[in-house]
Amino acid sequence: MFFLSFDEFQKHVSQFTSSRWEVVSKFMFGLCNNQTKSQIQRLLPATVATSDLWSQKKQAIQEFADQLSISISTFDAPEQCPKLLQVSTWLNEANDSEMTNAIMHNLSANLHLSGTFFPTDATSIAFLLASGNKDWKVNINNIQFVADSCVILFQSIELNKCKTPMLYLGFNDMDVEMVALIAKCLRGTEKLWMVNCSLTGACIQALQLGIKQLKEQMEFLYLNNNPFGDSGATHLAGCLGHLKVLNLNNCSITSIGVESLAFALQRLGHKLHILNLRNNSICDAGVSALGTCIFNLDVLDINNCKISGTGAGELAGALTALTQPMELINIGNNAIGDQGAYAFSKCLEKVSELWMKDCGVTETGLKQMQKMHSQLLKNTRVYLGQIPGMGQTYIDLL
Repeated sequence: MFFLSFDEFQKHVSQFTSSRWEVVSKFMFGLCNNQTKSQIQRLLPATVATSDLWSQKKQAIQEFADQLSISISTFDAPEQCPKLLQVSTWLNEANDSEMTNAIMHNLSANLHLSGTFFPTDATSIAFLLASGNKDWKVNINNIQFVADSCVILFQSIELNKCKTPMLYLGFNDMDVEMVALIAKCLRGTEKLWMVNCSLTGACIQALQLGIKQLKEQMEFLYLNNNPFGDSGATHLAGCLGHLKVLNLNNCSITSIGVESLAFALQRLGHKLHILNLRNNSICDAGVSALGTCIFNLDVLDINNCKISGTGAGELAGALTALTQPMELINIGNNAIGDQGAYAFSKCLEKVSELWMKDCGVTETGLKQMQKMHSQLLKNTRVYLGQIPGMGQTYIDLL
C-alpha cells in the first residue's frame, strides 16, 4: 500500500471486490490520519516518506468514500445502515477534518439505522452527528442494542438536538434511566414502537414527559407486551391528547387503568383514532368505563379481555347514543354469547365493522343479528367466526 504506484493504488480502490474489503478499507482510512502518517513515516525509506504519493492516495480514498456517501441517500432504509456505518467508522478512525468536511457535504441528513448495534457502531454514528452542521433526522428501525450502545447513541442524539421521526426500539430491555434519555430525544417523533422492552410504570411515567413536549400529534405509540399495568396506563392518560393511535396489547392492565384512560378520553377535544386493549383483563367494569368515552374513539380493540354478555350489553347501550358510527369494534374471544349478540344487534348502524369471532354465539344469536341486519339502511359488516352446528366458519353478514 505504501509502495504501490498511484495508478495501481487507484485501480485497487476503484475495483474493490475483496472479501476483506471492510478491514482493508478501514486500514486505508487509518493511514490518512495525520498522526498515524507521522508515526509510520519513521519506518519507511526516505524516498517513500518524502513522496507526495501519500497525499494523492489519500485523495483517491476520499473520493471513493465521497461517492459512497452520495449513494447512501438513494438506498432504502434497510440497505442504508451498513454503508452508513462503513463511512462513519472510516471518518471516526481517520479523524481528518478535510476528509470529514468533504464527505459531510454530500451526506444526507436523513439517517436510517438498523440491525445489531455495538458500542463501536454507536460511537461512530455519534462522531458523524457531532461532525456535521446538519439538521439531522435519525430514524431507528429494529436495532438490537448490545451493551451500552443504546446510551451512547441517544446521548449523541440528545446532545446534537437531532429529530427522531421514527423510533422502532422493540425487544430491548430498558430501565427508567434509559427511557428517560429516549424521552428527551422525542423531537418531531411520529412513530414510536417500544414492544417487549420490559417497561414498568416508572418507565411510562418518564416516557410520557417526552410525549407531552411534542408539538405535533404522534401517529402511533405501540407499547405491546410490557408489564407496566395500571400504573403505566394512568400515566399514559395524561398524554392522550398527543396521540392518534395507542396500542396497549397485553400490558397487564385491569379496569382500574382503563378507568383512568376513559376519564381522560372523555375530556379530549378530538378523537383518539385507535385504542387497542386486547389481551388485558379489563372485565365488565373496564368495558363499562369505555362506554363513557366511546364517542371519542374510531376503533376499539378489546379482544380477549374477559368480558361477559353483561359488559357487552353496557357497551352496546353506549353505542346507541352515538351521532356518528364508529369504524370498528373488535370484541372477539370474549364469552359474551347470545346475550352480547342480542345487545349488539340493536345498534348495528352505529359501527361499520363488528368483530365477534369465537364469542360463544349460537344459531339463536345469529338469527337475531341477521334479522336486525336486514333492516339496516347502511352496510355493516359483522364477523362471528364459527357458529356451533352451522357448519360454517367466519360468517359474514353483508
